[in-house]
Amino acid sequence: MAVEDIKSTMELKKTLRKYNYEVLALSIDSCDLIFRTAGEKPDILIIDTDIVGKISPLDAGKKIIRNHKKPVIFIINSSNEGIADELKRIGPCGILIKPFSEEEILHSLGVALKINKAERDRIKRLETSNTDPIMAALDRINEPALTINRRGAITRVNHEMEFFSGYKKNEIVGRKLINFFNTPEYSSESEEETAVWPDKIQFRKNNGTLENVSINSGFTLSYRTNFEEQIIILREKKDSGLSGELHTDKICSVFMENIDEIFFAVDRDYKIIKYNNKFAEIAKKLNITKFQLTRPLYETGNFSKLLNIGDYEDIFRTGHNRNRIGKFSGKNRTLIISYTYLPVFEEDENKVSAVITVIKDITSVEEAKRDSEEMYREYVQNREFLNNIHGSIGGIRTSLYKIIKFVEKNPQKLRDPVFKEIAGYSDEAESNLRTFDRLWSKYESGMKNTYKPGRKQLKK
Repeated sequence: MAVEDIKSTMELKKTLRKYNYEVLALSIDSCDLIFRTAGEKPDILIIDTDIVGKISPLDAGKKIIRNHKKPVIFIINSSNEGIADELKRIGPCGILIKPFSEEEILHSLGVALKINKAERDRIKRLETSNTDPIMAALDRINEPALTINRRGAITRVNHEMEFFSGYKKNEIVGRKLINFFNTPEYSSESEEETAVWPDKIQFRKNNGTLENVSINSGFTLSYRTNFEEQIIILREKKDSGLSGELHTDKICSVFMENIDEIFFAVDRDYKIIKYNNKFAEIAKKLNITKFQLTRPLYETGNFSKLLNIGDYEDIFRTGHNRNRIGKFSGKNRTLIISYTYLPVFEEDENKVSAVITVIKDITSVEEAKRDSEEMYREYVQNREFLNNIHGSIGGIRTSLYKIIKFVEKNPQKLRDPVFKEIAGYSDEAESNLRTFDRLWSKYESGMKNTYKPGRKQLKK
């Protein structure tokens, strides 16, 4: 649930729980909302159109509906009802106008869940039916991909291509692919001369911006002999992004690739602009594709297993260094992770342009510290027990001294054989006590060397 007013939020949360709806998370930022949606996987989302963030709440809802197939209910002010038409164009969603009653919120939740179930059933039927195998193959590609026919017209696009380009499928299919490229000007002396596309080119998105991409291509086969269509895969290119292509000085590159910690940097758009091989390895284990590494963090749900986007929001806002300890659920055990965030400021400006993140596995260190603390607690307990023994021995010594003093004051009693035997036992006990005192002195000296004041570790 993404909200702007805390007071009304608590009332809404209370109402939802009253009718057995569990509120998984609250967010006051649109980017954080997308990030949490990928991680928490809620059944439905409620978005207040007054929330702030790097992207607008409408765009956030659009991304959630398109990428996560989750129903969304938008809350709008009565003074802003004109936004309703714009909301209807982004996909199936519910709309609540402030102020609203319990009956209205419950009705909207029921309708949104019903519509979403119908849509999921429709998609499931399509997936199990005899669908286009080429289209199914395109949708399995985790990068923007499309097919073109022999005339160069686009025949299919996958979901990643829709998301990357900003065009819906019906807006792009049928158009010539060349019209979307900002191709270089070729000066040819002959009309018969053919220009070859470079491997790097600019793609014109729906919003008019140009994105640097590289082109990978292949062919589809029909009747096993003829190449009927060509498959085009676009890979977003950045001046600094992929490991091995970092445009940093040589010393920095050597440092990044040889430190044992995971290292990466995030810009103000929450995109990863630099990282080392350690980060590439962990991203691969989290099933994060190279294309997803070029997208904002909040668009990839698997990042939520490792990162908290709220940390970056705080640092971009305050410009302060930050350290924290977190836990990461690994395959076989839970790891204890240390996070260090370092802001990078723009030249001559008091503005953070990027945040460097260093991640270190400190599980063994923390486990050793915990074991040391447990050993110290055991030492304290044993020390108390031994002090009690020492105190009891002191009582025995006092009693023996009384017997010895009595014998010294009454030498005539030594003529009594029984009394004489008791005096002998007392001397033997006194000798044993002196031996105990010597051993105790050695123990005390050893403990002082092992456990110094303020130190909670055993000397090894």
